[in-house]
Amino acid sequence: MRCFLLLVFLLLDLRAEKPNVLLIMVDDLAEGVERYYAEPAKVMPNLDRLKEQGMTFTNAWCQAPLCGPSRASMMTGLYPTTTGIYGHIKDDDIKSDIGKPKLKFLPEYFSDQGYLTMGVGKIFHRGAAKGAFQEYGGMPGNGSTCFGPAPKYRMIWPESGEKGKGTLTDWGPYLTDEDQPDTRAARWAVERLSKGYDKPFFMAVGFVKPHVPWHVSKKWFDKFELDKIIPPKFSQAELKDVPQAAKKVHDVPAYPTYEWALKNNQLRPMLQSYLACSAFVDDCIGQVLDALEASPHKDNTIVLLASDHGYHLGEKNRIAKMSLWERSARVPLIIAGAGVKRNMQSKLDVGLIDVYPTLVDYCDLPANSANEGKSFSAHLSDPQYTENNYVLTCLSPRDFAVSSGRWRYYRYHDGSEELYDLYKDSRELKNLALNPESLSIRKKLALRIPQNPAKAISKMHHNPHFKKTK
Repeated sequence: MRCFLLLVFLLLDLRAEKPNVLLIMVDDLAEGVERYYAEPAKVMPNLDRLKEQGMTFTNAWCQAPLCGPSRASMMTGLYPTTTGIYGHIKDDDIKSDIGKPKLKFLPEYFSDQGYLTMGVGKIFHRGAAKGAFQEYGGMPGNGSTCFGPAPKYRMIWPESGEKGKGTLTDWGPYLTDEDQPDTRAARWAVERLSKGYDKPFFMAVGFVKPHVPWHVSKKWFDKFELDKIIPPKFSQAELKDVPQAAKKVHDVPAYPTYEWALKNNQLRPMLQSYLACSAFVDDCIGQVLDALEASPHKDNTIVLLASDHGYHLGEKNRIAKMSLWERSARVPLIIAGAGVKRNMQSKLDVGLIDVYPTLVDYCDLPANSANEGKSFSAHLSDPQYTENNYVLTCLSPRDFAVSSGRWRYYRYHDGSEELYDLYKDSRELKNLALNPESLSIRKKLALRIPQNPAKAISKMHHNPHFKKTK
């Protein structure tokens, strides 16, 4: 009997030593957003603090450049080319629509391994799928207000787009921090982090800014002087060697363009609004990090912060997401915690699809054989740069991008291609696919594109690319 009790206590001790997980998701946050301001340290100081505490992946990529499919891929551990989710579907329909009722979402898998799972805010597309968390604090706000308050009438950008359908895109100071759903989500997380728990926890906190509309209180706008904003450069000459198919699928009429913003003297105000929203959400992130630091969990929690995709802020004549190009597909990804190298940048190519197996591996849990990504947990404590990782991004079943080291390769529905050397050409201005000497590289990268990708789910909406590729 004494031996049995000793074994029980040992098992309980081992269980208590499992690290907690704090997953922070940010919406529409461009990698390197500080580049757009002359005083970069002012933009996201709490993000900078987390970078100093851990490892920043400078070559992290989403699997779909749109909120819904990107998050579905990350939470299922499956590529869009497996699920057929290239656009938005209802979060509660993910398992049934892909025919995998026994599929375990990332937090569900941790729950099965004895973790307490909690979440708040935008984790999936519209909050969280039913049953994903043991405790879910909700998506503060409802309807369009889940992305933050907006005036009844547009401030600047008019309703536009195909068949009269516009976007939430608009900008300018509006209301107070108290009106923002992210403020309430941060408070929920702060309150939960202050408690003690008898088992390890997995907590996900989802913030919606800087998702449009770009409305936050005036104090955040006042942080950024218009004459210190650094707009990106663009000229139509940059697109001269881009295939017509690329121009076609990347055209999103409902969103403003660089040329429109420049002509209407809105380029700097738009960037100011994006920076203001980024600074606001950074403050919310800081509240959560402060709460963790003051909690009994600070030494036994891994923190992973990521965005679901990036955002063009004028590059390629786009002020939008939904492109395979670097600005829309590259994401911020930072990891900090025990055993993670501090204040380090890694050039390893990773995808959001790799988050699931990496967290499972870091927490020393049994691997989920259904995961299609691969763990880079070992890299966190012993970084080894390699060019042999390949990361796939999908816009549709026929439009793809592959990243590996210095190379970024694109293949479109008509077979046309783009290839860029990101070491020499970070803005993707010279399409090397037109050079016959690049054939061997293109062939090598093209092997990473699935031969029989899943067809798009019929219920899917808000992906304008399919009617362009038929």
